Amino acid sequence: MTNYHDFDDAETIRFLIYPYPSFLVDNDHLLSVAAAFEGMHRWEHDRRREGDRIPSDDAKSSLSARVASEAENLLAKSPNTLLGLDTPEVRQDTINYATGQAMHLYNLHYGDGEWYDPNEVPAHVTMMGGWKEGHDWY
Repeated sequence: MTNYHDFDDAETIRFLIYPYPSFLVDNDHLLSVAAAFEGMHRWEHDRRREGDRIPSDDAKSSLSARVASEAENLLAKSPNTLLGLDTPEVRQDTINYATGQAMHLYNLHYGDGEWYDPNEVPAHVTMMGGWKEGHDWY
């Protein structure tokens, strides 16, 4: 069984990784968690701005794509990638864990309903603007 992190842990890991990705991201697990949190945060921002109610399967699919892209961006800055020490299998495992982590966060907050409706359920507190004091989002 895969162990995933809750919102608070994922947010903390994100803030440890993102200021210095090329120095700290030699741990693929931490990279995955940071990418999942960042990708979900950006996805939430976009979905709420659009305000559309969409089927949960479509929401999860678009979230997975956003998180996979975020993981790829972080992997490109990873010391293992820069030194040529990673493999396609490790990269895919990292992306798979990141998308699994994002699905875990989605299910924790939204449950397994048939629809994602940004007007019905507010974003998780860690996904709202401003983040922690001293940190800006957009």
